[in-house]
Amino acid sequence: MLKPDADRSPDQRLVSVIIPCLNEEDNISDSLEEIVGVLESKGEAFELLPVNDGSKDGTLERIKTKARDDDRVVPIDLIRNYGQTRAYQAGIDAARGTHVILFSGDLEIPAEEILKVIEELDSGYDFVNTSRKDRWGASHALKSRLANGLLNRLNDLKICDRGSGLKGMKREIAKSFRLYGEWHRFLPDLASIHTSRITEFEVPFAERKAGVSSYKGKLKSLSVFLDLASVAFTVHSHRKPYLMLPGRLLGFTGLLIGAIGIATTAYLVYLKLFMGEALADRPLFLVAVLLSVLGLNMVMIGILGELIMQISAKLDHHIVRYKRPS
Repeated sequence: MLKPDADRSPDQRLVSVIIPCLNEEDNISDSLEEIVGVLESKGEAFELLPVNDGSKDGTLERIKTKARDDDRVVPIDLIRNYGQTRAYQAGIDAARGTHVILFSGDLEIPAEEILKVIEELDSGYDFVNTSRKDRWGASHALKSRLANGLLNRLNDLKICDRGSGLKGMKREIAKSFRLYGEWHRFLPDLASIHTSRITEFEVPFAERKAGVSSYKGKLKSLSVFLDLASVAFTVHSHRKPYLMLPGRLLGFTGLLIGAIGIATTAYLVYLKLFMGEALADRPLFLVAVLLSVLGLNMVMIGILGELIMQISAKLDHHIVRYKRPS
């Protein structure tokens, strides 16, 4: 039986396993049984959060059947198909555990590997990623190495498989996520905003026992590469915010451009007033005025950006690992 949050000590470990499901009627029952068996074998206190992401088959009915027999299974039913990222976010929002595990419901990774993730979290890591052995074909491996290598260089990480279906993290890290788009593939990078205690280990990989993955598509790789820039900017701006303040970035650039424009305009006005030269046939005069106006606009945008940053700072939060006892 799960204890209500009010009855559980803050230091008592509870493992929350989030399982996104889309048309997994043939796999979800076996997957839930396997996870329950593994966690029970180690005496873990746990909750399973299967997230039905708008399935059009009998996935939800299978989940509800298991939930009736075991109150540690907490079904989450999304009103329609929102995608894997939003399914993860729905599970994270509902999770009550001190350890939050993300696990795919297709049985491609053995449930026993969840115990290794928990061990790594207990050893002091805040985020644990897994890398699937013998997962990629030649073309997919090249794209994966390219994307992972670029993100590793940008975010100072050593992650080989960001798309693995098994990940684990401490509660504080999980609750800091606000995921959208295809950002579930960048969880190690988002976790690096708050912690450097990130690790990865290899897990065996097997083809799914039944069905075809509904979370695959021809445009997935394109969407991942399109998200790279926004994720890199988000991580960098949070980890080193004072280097990316709009007042500094746009203000300095605007002042530089404006100074060039004003200096050029002053020079041309001098030529007109004191040297008697005509400006009508000088395109440089129009360029100088344009630079002056552009510089002023950039400075104003930088000021507005600073105001937005100050509002955002009041809404943002920072993870505090240890607090003074009350």
